[in-house]
Amino acid sequence: MSDAITEALLEMHFHKAIVESFKTCFGPGFLRMLKPSPRKEGWVGFDQGWARTALSTDDLLDELTSTIANNKHSINKFYSGYFMQFKLVKKMTNKNSHSPKGYRTPYYRSEISLKPKKTTGLSQHETLLRLKSIKNTYVCYACPMLFDINEIYEEPDLDKLQIVPIDTAPSGWATGTKHHITFQTPDDTSPLWCSNPVK
Repeated sequence: MSDAITEALLEMHFHKAIVESFKTCFGPGFLRMLKPSPRKEGWVGFDQGWARTALSTDDLLDELTSTIANNKHSINKFYSGYFMQFKLVKKMTNKNSHSPKGYRTPYYRSEISLKPKKTTGLSQHETLLRLKSIKNTYVCYACPMLFDINEIYEEPDLDKLQIVPIDTAPSGWATGTKHHITFQTPDDTSPLWCSNPVK
């Protein structure tokens, strides 16, 4: 993948298509979009969220921050939320110790962030797991299958955005260890959580 492709660029590329998808499902204005600042993102774990709530955007982000930090499971006046964390996907042309058994090359993988943040003491993955434990939340990794910078100029195609629910992740991953989501092909509907492969 070109170094010019970043998570932020991929998120921006798919933004319009995601907006249209939510509008088609729920109607315009039913869900409020949440885009935390880079500083706030460290506390809530997600790049982009969609919520049904009676709280203001600032109040909801504050409540999410507090609820995650204290490992609680509900928020007053919060009815439902869909949260996405974009992940870069690398095309792997060689096998190594992290390659799933039985995979052919090339295959595709996204690294999971298990390094604790100085501000929160939690890794991004742990933060997202705590977010998922809040009542009526859906939390996922969004893994875009774009590998050429020129594809950014094309119309966004949601079929190239792999959605991996975080509640399918194995439990017990230690902070500071190295793990990935892997795909045999860009349209693989059964990705694996690795190092010990779990569908």
